[in-house]
Amino acid sequence: MKYLKLSAAAVAAVAALGIGAATAAAATPSPGSVHPRGLTCGSTVEFRNGGAGRVWDIQGASMNNQTPIQMYDPNGGWNQQFQLCSSDTFPGYIISNPASGKCATVSNPSNANFSTLALDPCVGSVNQDFQFEDATVAGEEVVSIGSGKCVDIGNFNFNAGVVLQQFTCNGGRNQLFFMNAV
Repeated sequence: MKYLKLSAAAVAAVAALGIGAATAAAATPSPGSVHPRGLTCGSTVEFRNGGAGRVWDIQGASMNNQTPIQMYDPNGGWNQQFQLCSSDTFPGYIISNPASGKCATVSNPSNANFSTLALDPCVGSVNQDFQFEDATVAGEEVVSIGSGKCVDIGNFNFNAGVVLQQFTCNGGRNQLFFMNAV
C-alpha cells in the first residue's frame, strides 16, 4: 500500500489529535488508529473533485440498496458524508456513509470500465475496498482494489447528477478527488 502526503486539512486533524504528522504518515491503518491521511476510523470526510467543485453524493438522499453515487453541488447533507476505515479483508479502505451504514460499492463486482459506483450493505467484498493513489496537486485517485480501476466522472461530464463509474486510471482531472474533513 502506498502512503500519501498529508493535506492541510489532514495535518490540522493530526495536530488536533496531539500527534506529529510523521507519526501519522507511518501508522499502520486499522480501526481506531490514525491512518496515512491523518484521520481516525470514523472521521467524516467529503470527496470533492477540484475541476467540478462538486462532491460525491448519494442520489436522492436514498438509503436503498444500489442507489447510485453521483457528483452534486455541496450542501453538507448526510448523503455527501463518508467515513474511511481500513478493511479487515483486503489491503485498502472501506468507504461508508455514516447515516446509512452502507458502503460505496463497484456495482456487480466487475473489472469492466463503466461499472457504476453505488451504495450497498457493507459485506467486506473486494468491490467495496479502495486505495488512494497520490496523483497531483489537483487531487488523488480513488482506486478499486478489486479491479485496479479508478473512480471516474464519465466523459469529463462535470454536470450535477452524473453517476460515478470506474474506468482505467489515467490521471485525468475527472479521476482526481480531494478528501476533506467535514
